[in-house]
Amino acid sequence: ATSGQSNLFGSLGASAWVVASNAPSSIKNYAALLQQAGYPVWVCPGTEAGDTAAIQAANDAADGGIVQLSTGLFQVSSLTIDNCTLRGQFGAGTSGFPISLTGTITVKSTQSNQNYGYTGGRLFNLGIVQAASQTTAAVKFLCETTASLDMNIRRAGTIAGNLTIAKSGVAQVGTAVHLVADSSAGNSAAFGSCHFGPISVYGFEYGLRDEYIGGSSYISGNTFDLLDFESCKNMIYLYGGGNHFYSVQMQPKTGDTNNTGIVIRSTSNDNSFLSVFAWDWTPGMGYSLDVAAGALWNYVHGYFHGSYLRDLGTATMIINK
Repeated sequence: ATSGQSNLFGSLGASAWVVASNAPSSIKNYAALLQQAGYPVWVCPGTEAGDTAAIQAANDAADGGIVQLSTGLFQVSSLTIDNCTLRGQFGAGTSGFPISLTGTITVKSTQSNQNYGYTGGRLFNLGIVQAASQTTAAVKFLCETTASLDMNIRRAGTIAGNLTIAKSGVAQVGTAVHLVADSSAGNSAAFGSCHFGPISVYGFEYGLRDEYIGGSSYISGNTFDLLDFESCKNMIYLYGGGNHFYSVQMQPKTGDTNNTGIVIRSTSNDNSFLSVFAWDWTPGMGYSLDVAAGALWNYVHGYFHGSYLRDLGTATMIINK
């Protein structure tokens, strides 16, 4: 880009823009002019294939910068966000969910050992509704090694914030937020001391869960705050340890008396949950808190309506107001 182009996009606050097909005509016309002049601007056609290709191309061209989405609606199959901060305008006076998703948005890094200087993907200010039939994750945060590289993402700051993720039809299938550490290629993979939140989730089988693949995988020391889970069968389901959750509100599906899920499930050590509020939970709906056998030193403070708790762990501290 020329100096003038750089200054222009600096004033717009982004490295690249993606404009929705139903954005105001004045925005679309101006974006088309910029696109013709060679600026990193994409105008979506309003099809799933075309909108997906536009956002993916902007990510690929952003070189670690910000890809800004315009107001309007985007139809997306699956994306890999590994080279930008994808930033929407959800919550800024907009209505509805701007991203209609039929697959998964995968957030990752292509650079090894991202300690402090994280250059991978981030998500901010996005409203996502995933198709009812889709059973895979809506948003997956992936730390994945290769045969020659470790992938340790530590002290990366906020990787996701101001996200709202809903399952169409409150189908209670699939996972809204899935953290995956995959060391199956032979090197270590870890998320550590990263931050996620605020995040709101509605209508999935799992609101937030983690997964370890391979023997050198770790998800620990991360902070999750300002979380809201509604109408999910299992709100938080953890295999990792040493993670910290603050200001969490959870409520089951209205009128669902057969929900056999779990509000919080911790199978590892040293997880802490502070200021947790689990509303309208009754014994017939499953455990409101479940600490697995062998789990050590979990700490829970909050309000669990119904108080149907199962603690098989060791040295768990539960303060249920």
